[in-house]
Amino acid sequence: MSNLDTPADALPLLAYKIAPRQFDVSYRFAHISLRDQLVRGQTLVRTLLETGLLEANAQEADDEFQLLICGAGAAGLAAAKEAATLGLSFVLIEKGDVAPGGVLRSTAKRYVSTAMYEWPHPNHNQHAYPLAVPELLGSETPPMPTLPLSLKKPVTVKTFGNAMNSLLNADVGTWQKTFDDYVAGKLIHKHQLFAKTTTINVDTKSALRAMLGSKVSIHGVPLNAATLPTIWLDRHGAPPLCLGFRFQYVIYAVGFATELNEYAQGKQPFAGYTQSKFWDPDAIPQHNLGFLTPPTVGILGSGDGALQDVLRCITKRSLPHALAVWECLMKCPQKGRRRLLHSPYVRTAMAEVAAADGYTTSGSVWSHSTHIFKSLDKAFIEIIDRLLEREGDKFERAVASVIRADVEKVTIVNRLGYFSRAYALNRFLVLLFNEVLARLGESFATKLEILSGEVIRFDQIGSNVRGAQLEVETHQGNMETRNCDLVIIRAGLDKNVSPTQLIGLTHNDTGRAELGRIPSAIRPIGKP
Repeated sequence: MSNLDTPADALPLLAYKIAPRQFDVSYRFAHISLRDQLVRGQTLVRTLLETGLLEANAQEADDEFQLLICGAGAAGLAAAKEAATLGLSFVLIEKGDVAPGGVLRSTAKRYVSTAMYEWPHPNHNQHAYPLAVPELLGSETPPMPTLPLSLKKPVTVKTFGNAMNSLLNADVGTWQKTFDDYVAGKLIHKHQLFAKTTTINVDTKSALRAMLGSKVSIHGVPLNAATLPTIWLDRHGAPPLCLGFRFQYVIYAVGFATELNEYAQGKQPFAGYTQSKFWDPDAIPQHNLGFLTPPTVGILGSGDGALQDVLRCITKRSLPHALAVWECLMKCPQKGRRRLLHSPYVRTAMAEVAAADGYTTSGSVWSHSTHIFKSLDKAFIEIIDRLLEREGDKFERAVASVIRADVEKVTIVNRLGYFSRAYALNRFLVLLFNEVLARLGESFATKLEILSGEVIRFDQIGSNVRGAQLEVETHQGNMETRNCDLVIIRAGLDKNVSPTQLIGLTHNDTGRAELGRIPSAIRPIGKP
């Protein structure tokens, strides 16, 4: 890359910095897909090397390492593999006893892809990572790419984790053996270690936090304003150990935060209410969602998680993710007529969707408010209306073919009056279904309902701990009551409760939140 007058001002370093010599690639980012995590982990390591802040194959004392990487999930493993390939030294630690850790071990029937949500762009079916067709953002000369995932379709999150495990298993085993040799006092040839069941010592956390001093924001503090203290790591296995190291930089990749379980701001459900967290297995893929008869469902939320669950509850179980739903709509037989897949009106609509979503996403970087997504909903509805004027009967037939019969009704309550940050595919499908089902007559019209307003009452119905009676005060001033066999709360993340290993970042640090809204590149930037 071109030389910078101030190398530490490279955007990845500014965006990920949380304290002098400390970065975080997970917490308080707006874009948190697995691809975003991989790209951030790789980009940070590349930037530290390319700006000259780290040197490849550096000569070091026994206790000297360039990077401490906290967390062996997607981002941490991507950063470690990148560092190993580039000849940088590191210690990778994981508080659990396996790698990959985190959501990559979830058995939830949620499907992920590094490209699915690029829809409606034409590369949305290029599921291999990193994006290679078309070849963009520089070239990946050997030994790049460091983390090639040859996936051909969206997969469950555990399958994605297994793919990473297959690719990195030998590396992780080598790093772990090197750590064992290091602990045993043996000579090690590469300073690349993996320590499981290991965390930062509590006193070291305090010392790291103190590097920020009394400052609220880190942006006035130079990246290299101070050197890191000796960092002590606690291994909780048998036997327990406390080891001291000297590092140049710390990378935190320990997750995002806990989910909020509030049906309205500051209001908790009744005692005993149970639901599955986003990455936990749930009963949605089961017949009748696990009930004896087709249930009514209430989903509370305005973001992408809520929209995902609307689609999971309302479409057939044979269509496990949003892209499968869209492809089924496009390929639905149309009694000998041209299918929607070949419709010029659909192609025009997709170009309009891409433009509207792109302008809104880039605009959202420059405002802390979510109100601009209201105009995106409006734009999508206008696109849908024009599309239905031309292809309405075909969409009616296609939508009717994907609706599951074992769910009576789905009501989504969005507090804002619009859907906030969400992938274009999920937003478009929910708004499309809402329009089309209303046209299909009584048997379908009650399948989906969008209510805009505040839930003011959340009461238990009998002994059911999965559902509730909801009372909603709508934005029109009406009071609406809905009895729901199942209620799913998708209220977002509690950003006031940081992951356990994170230090240095306060909820007052708005500058970090602003930089966190900048979308990651679709893949790491390659060589010039």
